[in-house]
Amino acid sequence: MPKSDSGEVFKLRIGPGTSIDSKYDKQMVLHVPRPLYDALHDYALSARATRRRDLAPGSDHPNQYLFTTQQGSPYYQAKEETVAFNPDLKVRHSKNGGTIRKFFSESLIPYIRERHDSNFHMRPHDLRATFGMNQTDLQMALVQQGVINLSQARANVMALMGHGSSATTDLYLDFRKQMQIVYAALDGYGEQLQAWITHAMRGV
Repeated sequence: MPKSDSGEVFKLRIGPGTSIDSKYDKQMVLHVPRPLYDALHDYALSARATRRRDLAPGSDHPNQYLFTTQQGSPYYQAKEETVAFNPDLKVRHSKNGGTIRKFFSESLIPYIRERHDSNFHMRPHDLRATFGMNQTDLQMALVQQGVINLSQARANVMALMGHGSSATTDLYLDFRKQMQIVYAALDGYGEQLQAWITHAMRGV
């Protein structure tokens, strides 16, 4: 995995020909922050991960899945593997993230609802959207600082998200801008409302 010049981000190519699947089979580069890379590296060398890989088809080898269940099954199965015949593979259906979605619905969401927000809801895909919004905020902050212009901010978010169309990226940029306008309007209305209340109280 080549490292960026800054030493803080690892760049990982994904897509057809890389052995790492991507959405809509797009060729792109993932930017993995150093803390996340270190955490993944530590997990890969842990006794827990090794024990699970030993139970996986083909046992523990350099190209084995990083994350597997307690039984050694992958959470997501590579597209190449789903179409190739493997006599050692005992599962009756391909793994497409059902275990993760089950964890969200039966464990994570109930835990958060009980302790934080009774109306909380999320899907695994929401994590990608959150990443996109966070990157939008970071890029727009650079625009406000004069480090980059709006066109560069759009190009950066587009590359990081792997969008095939700038129109998709604009949805993120426009959404954040619209929310800022809404919040400004609410703040303004709140201040005006407070002024009316103060004026009325003085009249009494």
